Amino acid sequence: MIEKLIRWTKDRRATINGVLVIAFFRSLLYSTICMEPSLSLRMVGITVDLRRYLPKKTTSSICNLSGMEMPIVELYDVESFEVTFNRVKREMDSLKNNLQGISSAARMELMAKTGLSALREKLNSSMKKRFK
Repeated sequence: MIEKLIRWTKDRRATINGVLVIAFFRSLLYSTICMEPSLSLRMVGITVDLRRYLPKKTTSSICNLSGMEMPIVELYDVESFEVTFNRVKREMDSLKNNLQGISSAARMELMAKTGLSALREKLNSSMKKRFK
């Protein structure tokens, strides 16, 4: 069975991890309680291994070097898994092509250097742009 799943993901230029993220998004359609009007946008926090950006991708054997991304996807319970798959994959590919995880690491560094009120203003501005 796992061989079929691996072949299915490779045929679609995806990964097993990507399919797990997609399945998680799909599960949100059936497990979240929303007040009317129900919002179609869903957001999930995922961790990103930042070691990929280090020279030669090496660190000590025990290393906690993670970032975070929040893919935002529009979901509808009437659509097929394939439609959801394509939408989530586009969002994940976009994150991967734009230095995935680096933005959260940069925000953490900014937080250490910036006053909280100035940081809050910058984050709010960033989120408004993202939801447009």
